[in-house]
Amino acid sequence: MRLDASRQLVIGTLVLAAAGLASAAVGPLTNTVGARMPTRCMLRFETDGAVKFALAPRSVHPDAFRLHCTCLRDGDRLDVLTIREDNGKLVCGWRSIIDGWFIAYEVPPAGKLAVGGLYARDGNQFVGAVMPSGLMALNGYVTGDFPSLTQIIQSATKLKTAAEDLDGVACQKLEAQSPDYGRFQIWLDPARGNCPIKIVVEKNANCYWGRQRLSQWTNLAPSGSRGTVLLRSMTFTLDQARFDYVQGYWIPLSCRLVRVEQFADGNEQTVTMNCRRTGLDLHPNFHALGAFVPQLRDGARLENQSDAYLPYRWQRGGPQPLVDPSVVKQMDKTAAALHRELASGAEGENR
Repeated sequence: MRLDASRQLVIGTLVLAAAGLASAAVGPLTNTVGARMPTRCMLRFETDGAVKFALAPRSVHPDAFRLHCTCLRDGDRLDVLTIREDNGKLVCGWRSIIDGWFIAYEVPPAGKLAVGGLYARDGNQFVGAVMPSGLMALNGYVTGDFPSLTQIIQSATKLKTAAEDLDGVACQKLEAQSPDYGRFQIWLDPARGNCPIKIVVEKNANCYWGRQRLSQWTNLAPSGSRGTVLLRSMTFTLDQARFDYVQGYWIPLSCRLVRVEQFADGNEQTVTMNCRRTGLDLHPNFHALGAFVPQLRDGARLENQSDAYLPYRWQRGGPQPLVDPSVVKQMDKTAAALHRELASGAEGENR
């Protein structure tokens, strides 16, 4: 049974207070259990990762990767660039921007502009998608969930708090159970602005991962499995979190993340990531950095993540709706079906 409105209010106040955010303005980037980040900053970090599959020999798949990430924040605007290397070789890069809207695309080669990407009109719904894995998980968006930790906890059906020591640190522990997002355990350190120093999330097949429930991820083919297999459960652990105090803020310095995915055929994928901050600028020159300006050519197609029947294109420096012939054809079919339905109803009434 879901919690009533009064209990929801109590939980929301408790969670925000525990995170040191009770007096902060509530918005998509502040309504989080996590480190209170500056409203204007540039954060750079590197992630060294390793991938293992239970049923595959190590030679079958890349077992080492590195992510170079630059995260720019200006109030509720985000601009995140991630470059990936596999076994020391550059593989790809992608960029995600929230500037009222949400846009994401694969980074084109030097001197080129991207020819397409993803788009949504309401960028606030995609903050969790833009936040990169790694240190930014300490800002309250983890496991690829679109809602923040605070939003998930506020809608939980079960919530428990207790004092608990973790590796010699006196913490406030939050436990929450969400039917849609899983079981959450969060250890907050009062001595470091109630920043989370450990987070454990357990998801079953009915829980969301990204925009789909685990059971809906039917196209996964992990190394060692025979074809595609169902994703049965997932566990996400963030620990070894370290912070330093910079100009009134506890800024994430390093952490470790371990994600374990269990498949229906007994295979298991374990991704381990060690993250470290490599740069911090609390007074970035966004104009000089080209921030919040997508590298999209004029006319680039944008796949609408909110309404697949209404594509957009990047034109004259912004996203513009694009009604192409296939959409018109679909609209004509829908209109014809509606006319038939109305005609059938009218005929029945006249009998």
